[in-house]
Amino acid sequence: WKEALKNPSFVIGLILILGVTFCALFSSWLASIGFEEINIAGKLQPPGYESDDHVYLWSTENVGRDLYARVLFGAQI
Repeated sequence: WKEALKNPSFVIGLILILGVTFCALFSSWLASIGFEEINIAGKLQPPGYESDDHVYLWSTENVGRDLYARVLFGAQI
């Protein structure tokens, strides 16, 4: 482990893997909206779009679903 931790590529890869694992484990807590919830009025909105009860951090797609939540829950696969 001492030799591996001296390698910057190993450290960056380890941090990325741990980050994705954290997001996958805690996705329901990190995302304030479910990945299947649809906001028809909020289709194709830019990042930071605010609806009545939610802020879409990344944006919404053509059906009105939150991309941030979908990516977080997608990490579980």
